[in-house]
Amino acid sequence: IIHRHHAKETHRVEAWGKNSVRVRISMNPDFSERLSVLLPPEPAPVETGETANHVTLLNGKLLVEMDITGRLTFRHAE
Repeated sequence: IIHRHHAKETHRVEAWGKNSVRVRISMNPDFSERLSVLLPPEPAPVETGETANHVTLLNGKLLVEMDITGRLTFRHAE
């Protein structure tokens, strides 16, 4: 899971099965699972990283970068 807090919002990205992610953005920092309509994710190997300006999540062939403002970039990973 990678997340950032920016301008009263919480931005959260989590692996959701192989080569996929779930993205949630909320003014409420508590992401409740009780109202979820998604099926539970299948386990997948995930790598995360952090620099001064970005956090990253690598799930299979999907690389997600989140900058300090919560802006997301999705890339195909080799």
